Amino acid sequence: MGTARIPWVLCGDFNIIKDDSERRGGRPRPFVAMEEFNQCIQTCGLLEMCSKGPNMTWCNGQGGQARSWARLDRCVIDTNFLNSFSNVSYQVLARSTSDHSPLVIQMGENLFRYGPSPFRFQYMWTDHLDFYSFVDGVWKREGLGHGLINISSKLPRVKVALKEWNKSVFGRTNIIIKGLEARIDYLESRLQVSFNAEDDSDLLASKLKLSTWLGREDTRLAHMAKKIWLKDGDQNSKFFHAYLKAKLHKRVQEMSMSDGRVLQSPLDIHTAAVDHFQEFLGQSSSRVLPNLSDLISPIITNEDNLNIGRDPSIEEVKDALFSIPIDSSLGPDGFGSGFFRVCWDLVKDDLLSAIVEFFHSHMLPKNFTASYIVLIPKVDKPSGFDKFRPISLCSVV
Repeated sequence: MGTARIPWVLCGDFNIIKDDSERRGGRPRPFVAMEEFNQCIQTCGLLEMCSKGPNMTWCNGQGGQARSWARLDRCVIDTNFLNSFSNVSYQVLARSTSDHSPLVIQMGENLFRYGPSPFRFQYMWTDHLDFYSFVDGVWKREGLGHGLINISSKLPRVKVALKEWNKSVFGRTNIIIKGLEARIDYLESRLQVSFNAEDDSDLLASKLKLSTWLGREDTRLAHMAKKIWLKDGDQNSKFFHAYLKAKLHKRVQEMSMSDGRVLQSPLDIHTAAVDHFQEFLGQSSSRVLPNLSDLISPIITNEDNLNIGRDPSIEEVKDALFSIPIDSSLGPDGFGSGFFRVCWDLVKDDLLSAIVEFFHSHMLPKNFTASYIVLIPKVDKPSGFDKFRPISLCSVV
């Protein structure tokens, strides 16, 4: 299946669950059987299709404590299917005469988008021979002010320059890869008819270029997919691309409100989410906490206090920066730790100056306090906003 060019969708009663959370009541399923099912899905390169409706698709029909439910029915697809039909889902209908719920596959409209994607630093850029010298030329231009203001003026400048550089140097990597693959097919077909030294040399050069571009695409997609458990040599652009589509494919399609309304429009869900969490995060606690300071003995000496309050060294700044994973989620400025690691020799003096200034002034410009609020589902298929946990994504600096 993994090498087939025809899209595959497998839908129906698999008579097994993926893990014990996919049942309610009844006896636990054999662990070996569940592992074999999961291994089969992974070996075949299959992905779970997005579903709507009840999570359990089967009921034994018995009464009282003997009744049990399980998710025995599902739809799984391969990467070819997901690439061809990116917005497909299935609806779990109510059971009637059967003990299994009917499944109806639905081909949806194009995914709703809220506007242009924000800037994200692409770690694949760092593999280009001209990357460092290009950033060097932009970063060394005179900034505005000093310290934090200087950093806040240089990062947007680098962002604008990198976006233009990406367009001219990289373009759309998937189009370049398809062009090189077509070129290789063409050259091989010519060489199969008759050998030509020029075509043979062109074929080798095209294969080297394709290998380079595939590596860049692997780096870009792996960073976006956050598949940090994959080691060098395990990357597969097709898998990463499908994985990202599958994540987008699992977007929230409906949301139940406390007043009984069910929102299905992406814009309505978006607006309601903003209203809900603005109210939730804006609440202030009315609790009065007791003053327990008299019960706590001071254990920090004057020497310790001076040591804690001293200016940080360049080594401490570097250690803190390099401890941030390269694939960590990006904040509003779009620059992850990978940029600062690769460009450390360029940015270290400006970074240290900005951090020392903060230690002295205790003031942060407004743009440094900005963050993204991201909603993390607490459960599979969350149905209400109370089933999400808000977290903040801050910038590196």
